[in-house]
Amino acid sequence: MPRDSHSESWLDAVAISVIAGLAAAMWSATISANIGRFSPVASIVIGGAVCIGGIYAARRRGALSRGPVIAKDGGGTATLLIVVALVAVRAWPPAVAWPAFLDGGWYAAAAALVSRQGGLNLDAGPGSAEVFVMRLADQRRAGIGVPLDESQGFHAVAFAVSEVGSGAASPYHPPFFTSWLAIFAALLGPNLLGTGAWPWAVAWAMGLGVLARRTLSSDAAPWAVAIAGISPLWRFFAPQPYAELTAGALVLAGLALLARRPTWSASNSPTLGPIWTIRPILAGILLGLAALTKLDTLPIVVAATAWWLWTCNRSDGDRSARDHRAAIALIVGLLPAVVHAGLIASGPSAVYYSLNLWGVRSAALSIVERLGGWAGSIAIIVMAVALLILIVVKRTDPSSGRDDPAVAGVARPGRARPSLALSLLAFAPALIFVALWLRDRPTSETVAAAPSMATILVWAITPLCAWAALATWALIIRSSEFPRLPSLGAMSKSPLAPAAVATAVVLLAPLVTRTLSPLYVGRRLLPIAFPLACILAAGGAAHAWRRGGVWRVGLVIAAIIVFAVQSMTTQALSPSRDLSGARLLIDRLVEYGSDDDLLIFPSSLTDEDAGRLASAVWALDGRSVAVVGAPEPNLEALAAAVLEVLETDRRVYWIGAAPPPVLEGVAVQPAGEESVITEVLAPDPALPPRMVRYELSVTIHELQQEAP
Repeated sequence: MPRDSHSESWLDAVAISVIAGLAAAMWSATISANIGRFSPVASIVIGGAVCIGGIYAARRRGALSRGPVIAKDGGGTATLLIVVALVAVRAWPPAVAWPAFLDGGWYAAAAALVSRQGGLNLDAGPGSAEVFVMRLADQRRAGIGVPLDESQGFHAVAFAVSEVGSGAASPYHPPFFTSWLAIFAALLGPNLLGTGAWPWAVAWAMGLGVLARRTLSSDAAPWAVAIAGISPLWRFFAPQPYAELTAGALVLAGLALLARRPTWSASNSPTLGPIWTIRPILAGILLGLAALTKLDTLPIVVAATAWWLWTCNRSDGDRSARDHRAAIALIVGLLPAVVHAGLIASGPSAVYYSLNLWGVRSAALSIVERLGGWAGSIAIIVMAVALLILIVVKRTDPSSGRDDPAVAGVARPGRARPSLALSLLAFAPALIFVALWLRDRPTSETVAAAPSMATILVWAITPLCAWAALATWALIIRSSEFPRLPSLGAMSKSPLAPAAVATAVVLLAPLVTRTLSPLYVGRRLLPIAFPLACILAAGGAAHAWRRGGVWRVGLVIAAIIVFAVQSMTTQALSPSRDLSGARLLIDRLVEYGSDDDLLIFPSSLTDEDAGRLASAVWALDGRSVAVVGAPEPNLEALAAAVLEVLETDRRVYWIGAAPPPVLEGVAVQPAGEESVITEVLAPDPALPPRMVRYELSVTIHELQQEAP
């Protein structure tokens, strides 16, 4: 299998250069917003310069040429580009579920405010009184698992307050993807900021294809992208502003850059010159930025770093010094992200890191307890490591007389030792689904338990593709009979090795919530677990296609079945239907009062959802909003805050399903009623997910100062 084909280098260079350019634009937008000088045009110029510079550098070192390079691999590159174009069309048009019900609305509202105010430090305006901050302690008292903290909280549900009483708020999530969307909010308007999700979705698909080419084969790449493109996860999240595909594209590009070891000449000089030092540095930058964009990618960043250091330090003799330089280069690339992480963790993202690190600690302690305490956990880890070493070291029969088949594409004489994994392959589907059923079986006749992450992954790629992924893994272990696949020894030198480790962490992680749709929870698979499953499934498909004859017929039938199943599964999961009518309600609410008036919503910790509209009202129309923090607030403090605003000649409106509480010195005057019917993901753990009818109804009351 040619791993250094001209067309492969051409496509890889362009794809990675584009992803690097997008990353540069996003990073520069974040930096400019962080210092209060948000500049979308400058960010685009910087991103474009990085992209063009990467392509130019690739052309200088021979990766690009003026010739017809696409046809050199038998049309594999052209096929991949066509498939990427098709899944890109499937990700259009963009959609934004504006109210802050789920993270997509949080990102969109924050991006619109960043573009409006020009920075990450947002002025909350007249709605900044302490009574309008939902403290973490309020959430804790309401039964939500968060730290008992009185100094941090949320303004308007979707914005973080790192110091109660400061009058300032910031985007809750790390500001990288938010700042990227803010570019489109500034240039196209807040209504079209969702367009910013589309370039990263296409970059993710291209990165997936490039990594599949570099780790398996060129003919596996189109299959990997196609399997991903028909999945419900792609159908629902690619058109929406979620950060998982952005972080995933950065991870895939970083792993692709690490997919090749440097080549050395007899003179002890790297044949690619200093460009090889740049490759791991760029990989480190992309992986580090992925962790900054989405904290969920931290396992793959850690695994990839450890794997790279391990592989670079296994060389002997004259190569070791150069390999050590490559190891250091990756660390150098990670350093800017580490520094920036410290800055945002102590600044605009303090609440995010406080909550997530607290949650990781709690989840880790829970897992340790379930495994039988620290002794049981350590024993399981030791056994897992021992099993991994046994599989890697004892992959062939020493008496066979064969050399180590670590080099893919070389068939060697002899007979391989029967693989335990391959022997059990016939029983794998039954074992897997029995295990999943035991874990996810209904706890009663009416209430189903939340599915595991493994169940959601199998559903996302279909059981047939899950079976193909398992088959590919078994073929890799027994690769002496299938020389077109790398051996397990070669796989240990492949980026798929750390991807497999990180995927195991993702699949074993507890679900963030057991009340939301499994489709929404499944977005956490998008950075690495989902791509790895698609790549492995594509390996099985490509292997079957190469065998020809009845294998190709069977593959076509299987592809038709998978496409039909996924089409039926995704038909009702249209992202454009998610909260589609809520924007009409937001437009009606801003008609009450003038731009300087204050709109107050009840606490989101109650049974009302009206408060989740506040962030969109603030972001889209610049209206001052406030959401009562505690479900049972201090009425004296609430009355004082309302009267303080009224004394500035502003009007105040209460927007909620019920009338406002009785406040001393405040009169209440009905002003109107508004209602809209829309659809949302059903808040239940059932598979397959479904969308349900949802009604948003509010009454509007004007709060006035009582006459003396």
